[in-house]
Amino acid sequence: MDFSVYLLRVGINHRSAVRVEADTVVHESDSGVAYIFPSSENTPGWVDEVIRLWPGVNPDALKSSRAGCVLAVQALGRIFLLTFGLGHLKVDKKLVVADFGRRVTINAVDPKTVKQVSRQALEGSFIHAVESAARSGSVRQFGIDIERDLLQGILGRPRKTAFGKAIGGATSLRVAVDGGLSSLISRLPIYLRLYNQKIRCADFDWYERIQVVEDPGEIAQLDAALNAAMGAPGAQILLGIPSLIDGVDQIAGFQFEAGSRACSYPDPEFADWKSWCLTKGLPVNLATAESRKLFVRFSSGSQVWEPIANSIFWEYQSPSGGNYVRHDGGWFKVDAAFVGLVHTFIAGLQPIGSVSLPAYISGHDEAAYNASLSAAIPGAVVLDTKTVTLPNARTALEPCDVYYFDPASGKGILFFVKRKKVGSTGLTHLFAQISVGVDAFFHRDSQYRALVDALFTPPESLGFPPANRPDPLNWTIAIVVCSSRGPRSLPFLSQVSLKRVIESLRLRYDLSFTFDYV
Repeated sequence: MDFSVYLLRVGINHRSAVRVEADTVVHESDSGVAYIFPSSENTPGWVDEVIRLWPGVNPDALKSSRAGCVLAVQALGRIFLLTFGLGHLKVDKKLVVADFGRRVTINAVDPKTVKQVSRQALEGSFIHAVESAARSGSVRQFGIDIERDLLQGILGRPRKTAFGKAIGGATSLRVAVDGGLSSLISRLPIYLRLYNQKIRCADFDWYERIQVVEDPGEIAQLDAALNAAMGAPGAQILLGIPSLIDGVDQIAGFQFEAGSRACSYPDPEFADWKSWCLTKGLPVNLATAESRKLFVRFSSGSQVWEPIANSIFWEYQSPSGGNYVRHDGGWFKVDAAFVGLVHTFIAGLQPIGSVSLPAYISGHDEAAYNASLSAAIPGAVVLDTKTVTLPNARTALEPCDVYYFDPASGKGILFFVKRKKVGSTGLTHLFAQISVGVDAFFHRDSQYRALVDALFTPPESLGFPPANRPDPLNWTIAIVVCSSRGPRSLPFLSQVSLKRVIESLRLRYDLSFTFDYV
């Protein structure tokens, strides 16, 4: 029999966590408390449409019954909620342990018998995917990127019969056990001990690298810390565009209030919003950030907006030593060792020394900077906005923003440029462009290089025959982020994306990478 189990947070009573209705029947026994939600006939909304076109259909035959039950059971001093039917809809999810089912399953499942995985990508559009395998196998068969994906849920077979016949979970734990309800209740102490265990399985050692913070109490503490930092001088808080906004390449400016007379900022920093609040007599805190908007104006004349709170990026270490990241309006807890690994990697990226990069002028777009960059390097050519499309390909590729090759030395540079103000969406787009463009350029197939060569206006060219595969040892991939003011850093999850892309390319090509703020 299959069961669904929630674990209440410490200090929460089941009477607070179960939404009781007028017709709810409550039964108490030595086993615990049963909340019974009686069945009630319900007519689905589509029935009227069917009756309208088929008048002879009996509507009573299409009514459905909705019943549910929640059992509150205690084990080892903790309260569990067991739900049946529509009972799960009566549980206040804010009062349960958010990762109970997921963590128990990780510690209980046989890692070679995983059948289904739910994951969410922490970049771009934050895509959520649920993947099922035809046959059970290792979790690694699902192609999870351990530096990009959050594990949302998992399903497989337990490694011990004491854990049940099948096990899976996300917030709730889903288990199949023999022996019925009494057998499940007898196993609750086992599941609690599994939840409290450290994760030892090597297949899941990456799980705690980055986790969504879902506990309301923990979120309240983090919000309080952010509030304090917002009012303090010198806080390293970044202001950027949330991942939810598209079309970052067409942005004309930003405003903190609507109207054509409002002050426009080409590259707003958190300090600009703080000053704006003070001129308006508004407190600089999270409540104000949640109620006020960042207006994004596009060159087409249209605009979109997002709450300022969703545009704040911040790294924080709690007094207890926990590492947290504020990103796109949410909180993430990050393993300390992983934070150090990412910071060390980014710090190890050296600035380009072979050429002198021009300064970025606040308010200029990327096209203007690319033009000044190419003018500063004799022989460099702007390829920004120029694309090539390979046969049978669905999307066009942009080779780079500025191209440079010295035939005398045989050395070349591919420049990739992005304004920091484009936020996590634009930076993710840049890093994806680097990954795809570089891989295609150094590939054995010369077709892509021939198409790139056709983009040049003679006498400009690649500088070498497209059929000749370039030697990666002679090339540098130069990443340039334009930022006139504010902290010279990237949002943490953008740093993770950059690290992942560079390491992936280094595995395939012996390339040099440089990283500059201008």
